[in-house]
Amino acid sequence: MVLGRAMGSQLRALMAKECVALPGAYNGLVARLVAIHGFKGAYFSGGALSASSGIPDIGLTSLDQFSSRIKEVVSVSNLPFIADADTGFGEAEMVRKTVEEYCWAGAAGLHIEDQVFPKRCGHLDGKALVPVDVFVEKVERAAEAAQRCSNGEFIICARTDAAGVPGEGLQKAIERATAYVAAGADMIFPEGLQSEEDFRSFAIAMKKLKGPAPDGGPFLLANMTEFGKTPYLTLKEFQGLGYHCVIYPVSTLRAAMKGVDECLQTLKDTGSLESFLPRMQTRKELYESMSYAPLEEWKYPPGAEQHIATRFDVMAESIQSKSYVDAAKPKTKIQIRFHDGTRKAQEFNEDHTVGDLRAFCAQCVGGQAMTIMGGFPPKPIADDQLTLKDAGLLNAAVTVKPA
Repeated sequence: MVLGRAMGSQLRALMAKECVALPGAYNGLVARLVAIHGFKGAYFSGGALSASSGIPDIGLTSLDQFSSRIKEVVSVSNLPFIADADTGFGEAEMVRKTVEEYCWAGAAGLHIEDQVFPKRCGHLDGKALVPVDVFVEKVERAAEAAQRCSNGEFIICARTDAAGVPGEGLQKAIERATAYVAAGADMIFPEGLQSEEDFRSFAIAMKKLKGPAPDGGPFLLANMTEFGKTPYLTLKEFQGLGYHCVIYPVSTLRAAMKGVDECLQTLKDTGSLESFLPRMQTRKELYESMSYAPLEEWKYPPGAEQHIATRFDVMAESIQSKSYVDAAKPKTKIQIRFHDGTRKAQEFNEDHTVGDLRAFCAQCVGGQAMTIMGGFPPKPIADDQLTLKDAGLLNAAVTVKPA
């Protein structure tokens, strides 16, 4: 099963029972701590990714950066993640690719927002929105991709920033969200609501719609960020207002960076960190957070191993189950290096063609067209009619990248 399908199904089941807290986990170690503390899911924030890279949250990070970090946090935590996808990294066709990448990376779902690019933090002034029909097309493409990749289990969340934009407001946010649900959104994220009553009114309007939530309408996500426009509400209060999950996107980053800042200031001021030791994680605590015992073989935390299998293993199993490789014919093994750095050794028959290899690689990345590079120095292999033997690819290594 594709990772995003399994994770999406898991998070849907959790939200059907209760409002789920999703703490922000911007790297693998934080994701491990979220799991250790017993949270049932987590959130991956684009703002936290940007900040941890030393840049502002204005759309400067790439799809590859997002998907790589998502693989990291999912693989070590065994938790379902809702992941930020900003404005979808481009127009509608790019949104399709984004859904495929996130789904294969193991996220349970993603949210895209209706701001213009470059976007701004949802709790800042000066935001602008794309036309409704433009964003509806993005949601439609996202829903179609989720259906192909995960049989519709991967969660498509549409975020609207209309409530905090002059000339728009709460009613326009409701109207936009209604259009996004009709376009295929499973979940709605109303950003920047400024009162408990706004959250209640929005939820009441959404529950009149058709959607996957057991209490009617789409699933609803609330953002309990600090130092923003939203009042501080508890998880229980959000549940009472009709919300199914609450994200805490940058909380762990803020806490960590405050500690780092004070640690460095102490060292600068005193020339020693001895006085700071009580505020540090001990060596033992650090190792325990990674399930690591010195002198023993380290393994991924229990339950996470299933997510180490990549999309390429899934496709290989599918091909082998269809008797793609004929055991009676001469076989060869090709080392495939994908554009994201992932490697896969895959078995073929010698009389398979370059076209067969290309089709396999394309299926591994959700149907995307691929360029195959082989030989030394590497050069494109364009003739799909050549057999692997005639192309000089027996027991060879190839690199594939998007066409």
